[in-house]
Amino acid sequence: MEEGQILESIKEIMANTFKVKPANINLDSRLDEDLGLDSVDIMDSIALFEEKFQISILSENVAETPRMSTVQDLVEIVKKSKG
Repeated sequence: MEEGQILESIKEIMANTFKVKPANINLDSRLDEDLGLDSVDIMDSIALFEEKFQISILSENVAETPRMSTVQDLVEIVKKSKG
């Protein structure tokens, strides 16, 4: 899956679930400050991304869970998980 496809899927999920305008979502968008997601929203979005992309993001070992502060971080996590 290419970066552009991943980004479009993320935009769709964010727009439909959190009412974020797709035009406001870019790779540099910060999940909290730019998109207005709180910690609960971020956890909800992770569950949606895991389902959409058929991947596992959260690790039982918190130290192994990847950093997710921007849309770019999410895209990289999906790309890495999809191989």
